[in-house]
Amino acid sequence: MPVEAGAESLAVAPDGSSVYVSSGFGNEEVSVIDTEVGFVARGFRVPGGAEGLALGHGGRQMYVATGLGSRSTVYVDTETDRIMGSTTVGTGPMSVAVEYEPEPVDSRAGTERHVHWKTGRKESEAR
Repeated sequence: MPVEAGAESLAVAPDGSSVYVSSGFGNEEVSVIDTEVGFVARGFRVPGGAEGLALGHGGRQMYVATGLGSRSTVYVDTETDRIMGSTTVGTGPMSVAVEYEPEPVDSRAGTERHVHWKTGRKESEAR
């Protein structure tokens, strides 16, 4: 299925209705594939780059590692594709994993859950 050039990472919605694909290689696009119809239904831009992806809170929020040359990562509301906030992490975040998240991250509170960002140098953790 054609997506933005340089597909890097993917995440599948818990209900299987959508597949998110990051563009990687310094590109800023995340493509959203509608699995029922089998094509890219929409996309959203992540300033700074879109590398690693992980879904949290039942697929309602997506965490995006922004890649080399960056020191921050973002979290996105998947219903609106709106960036809710960002977290400063180590240099060059390339992947992300959500360990546990009982409720959505509040955009005013920052990331206070167990979200792990793997950077070019080491793994950092936002709680």
